[in-house]
Amino acid sequence: MPDMPTGALVRLYRIERRMSTVSLATHAGITVRYLEMIEADSKTPSVPVLRNLSS
Repeated sequence: MPDMPTGALVRLYRIERRMSTVSLATHAGITVRYLEMIEADSKTPSVPVLRNLSS
């Protein structure tokens, strides 16, 4: 796994899977704004949110 900030990894994997922020946020049960903040590394997601993002 690359040594990258969490938000950058979330964004990278979202883009690789061709998902929009709306789609990923909806599937993860979070708001689009919160996902954008995670991807910008201005918020650190909790473990449950990371699990939802990864599934």
